[in-house]
Amino acid sequence: MLGVATPVPANGVAPQWTNTGSVVLTSSGSITGPDASSFSMTASGNLTIAPTQSVPFTVTFTPSHLGLNTATLTVTDATTGYSNSIPLTGYGEPDAPSVTPSSLDFGPSAIGVQSAAQTMTISAPGGDPVSFSSNPGSNFVVSSGTCAIQTPCQISVSFNPSNAYFYSLSYTVTDLVTEESTNFNLSGSGGVASVSLSSSSLTFAARDIGTTSIPQTVTLTNTGDATLTIAGETFSGANVGDFPIEANTCGSSLAAGANCTLTISFAPTASGARSAVLQIMSNAASSPDNIQLMGTAN
Repeated sequence: MLGVATPVPANGVAPQWTNTGSVVLTSSGSITGPDASSFSMTASGNLTIAPTQSVPFTVTFTPSHLGLNTATLTVTDATTGYSNSIPLTGYGEPDAPSVTPSSLDFGPSAIGVQSAAQTMTISAPGGDPVSFSSNPGSNFVVSSGTCAIQTPCQISVSFNPSNAYFYSLSYTVTDLVTEESTNFNLSGSGGVASVSLSSSSLTFAARDIGTTSIPQTVTLTNTGDATLTIAGETFSGANVGDFPIEANTCGSSLAAGANCTLTISFAPTASGARSAVLQIMSNAASSPDNIQLMGTAN
């Protein structure tokens, strides 16, 4: 339950106990009334107030029921017995519907192809039914299931991008009984990246241990319709130290339709057949994309 408190006195500041006399006061506060449990003071026990000084009484509000909550704050001085009271009022509002999870990110999706559905759970106080609204022309498909009848309920959401750019949309869920509302967010991008290699293997001519071959080059092309994100290159296999990368123009990303190159040489450290695999890690579905490396050392 949410609370909206109305501070009193009417000037909107926290109530203060001011010592207008010439002796030290020892004061304490108490809250009474029909909804005393809805209000609490941050200060507890006796407060010592020097002459001409003021001490604020900060009151917090946690409504115990819907609608108007009322109570009275009374401050009493233990020395003189003098007391003063002010009214406290606040309004308890119903909770808004909840959405779990509160957002969905579909990531890169093929243009013109509806993605697999993801689910979200909607709950409203008292099992109230809810409605949904969003901007028209959405590329997100939301099926509300039984939510217009009762909650908790599940909705099904899928994504169907029509262009190669980032989509973001906020849906509003409204409780049909209380009219309280909350939002959930949907996002995704149109297009997928795809890796094409000019060669999936390189074979180097036999050479002496401790020498380095003429480099060979593999061209990597992003044949997809979204940016390729390249996480890096790693080696695996028996002889990973024998195939140094002499040059790499690929960087961390590659636009759709663009290409880059990896230049690799062979520098054997022992005799016999030598091999390794260069793995290219990216956001493409084919990742890791492998280049087999082979050579023979004399």
